[in-house]
Amino acid sequence: MSNKSYEQKYTEQTKICDENIAIIQPFLKEFGQKHDAGTGFYEDVTVLAGPGDAEYNHFRDERKDVFDRWQKGETSIYNIRWSGLTFIIEYKFDRNVIYENKGQKIMRPIYVPSKSMMVYKHQEQPVSLKIALAVQNLFSAQEYRSALYACMRDSNINVQ
Repeated sequence: MSNKSYEQKYTEQTKICDENIAIIQPFLKEFGQKHDAGTGFYEDVTVLAGPGDAEYNHFRDERKDVFDRWQKGETSIYNIRWSGLTFIIEYKFDRNVIYENKGQKIMRPIYVPSKSMMVYKHQEQPVSLKIALAVQNLFSAQEYRSALYACMRDSNINVQ
């Protein structure tokens, strides 16, 4: 159990967000300039889970294999809000880990990221796994930070 306050945890998550944005934003800026997408393409780097609105039907109809693997949890899909960019991370089996729970041995497979791609205007292209993992890490940090913000707000409401 952590003795850190919500504010301390929030500050830690903000640092993680900033570190990942520092990886993603230059990529988005260069990509956005190359495709004449405007500055909004990279100014708000908010990550959402799943394919973006512009790409959802493309995945469901044209890339059913990716869509089905995403729904089964075999791939991760994230999109940068308002940009039209969707990132896909694929995993491969690495090893099984055996652990014991209440005297029973349980085997759990471990999967590791193996390759990544991005989709923009229905066009797929490979993207550095470093960029895709930064997108994934940013999503997690932003989600956790949002939950911490709600806890901070609620605790302040309860104090008054």
